[in-house]
Amino acid sequence: MSEIETLAIPPKEPRRIVGRHFKGRKLDGISLFKTHFIDCSFSDIALTNGSLLGCHFENCRFNDIRIQAGDMENCTFRGSHLQNVTASDLTAARLTCVESNWKQLQLSDCQIEVWLLAHCQMEFARWQNLELSYLTVPNSAITDLKMTGGSLQDASWYGTKLSQACWQGVNILRQVMGCCTLSHCRYQEITADTVAWSRCELTQTELRKLPLQYANFHRSQLKACWLDGSNLDTAQFSEATLENCDLKLAQLRGARFVNAKLTACNLEAADLQQASLLRAQLERCNLIQVNLSQADLRNCVLQTSSIQACKIAATRLHGAQLQPLDTPFSLPDPLLTRIDSWYDLHQPGPQSKSTLSPIPSGASRYV
Repeated sequence: MSEIETLAIPPKEPRRIVGRHFKGRKLDGISLFKTHFIDCSFSDIALTNGSLLGCHFENCRFNDIRIQAGDMENCTFRGSHLQNVTASDLTAARLTCVESNWKQLQLSDCQIEVWLLAHCQMEFARWQNLELSYLTVPNSAITDLKMTGGSLQDASWYGTKLSQACWQGVNILRQVMGCCTLSHCRYQEITADTVAWSRCELTQTELRKLPLQYANFHRSQLKACWLDGSNLDTAQFSEATLENCDLKLAQLRGARFVNAKLTACNLEAADLQQASLLRAQLERCNLIQVNLSQADLRNCVLQTSSIQACKIAATRLHGAQLQPLDTPFSLPDPLLTRIDSWYDLHQPGPQSKSTLSPIPSGASRYV
């Protein structure tokens, strides 16, 4: 019986293993229960159909670990270094990783119920056909992550830096990112239900031709991002900043750009029907063939972005700052016109009829 196999006997209390080194082992069907490893190292370990329950690894080092099938439950990695770890057909629940470094983590056909990655660093990760239920990643740094296929039921990211991350063909039910930084990331052929990037910084991030209805980019900064051809109906861009972004042919019906700032963005042939651009600033943007029917552009700054080639129908432009050639589009605001008409019929006192048609301003509503 090997040294690790002798640890499989269920202890009466958590067993502590300190400063041991385990190398070159092939273990089949081993079970570890409530064992604490401290300052230990594991290298060239092959584990098949194993079971780890309530195990804790603190300041441990792992190198060249291969896991085939088996299960892990309620296990913790704290202050550990893990390199070249491969797992397939593994079932895991309640995994906690705190202040740990991961390099070359490859997961395939695994099921993970709850996974916490707090204050961790991860470099080169490949997740294939991974069924991940609840993922929480606060204050971590992840580089070169690629998730292919599988599903992501509920993922919460906060204060995390992601670089060269890719989600390809993943079914995302809910993903919420807050105060995160994304650089050179890609979302390709995903299906999404609820996605949010709130107060995030996205640089050269690809979000092309995706179903992103109700997506939330509130107070986020997007630089040189691609959203062309995506369905962004009723998406939230309020108080966001978009610079050199491509939104060509994007579906933006009912989207909200309240107090947003768009600089040098391409919105050619985008559908902005019933969208709200209240007090938005559009600087040097391409608005050719943009559909602005029933859109709200009140007090919008358009002095460097022409709307001559846009579709204008029942568009609210009251108070908008337009180019000189676009001023004919600044028709009286329909709502204020109706308010003036109502007061003309119902306000008390003598009514004076003027031969001149006053400019509707809604001022009579203050009488």
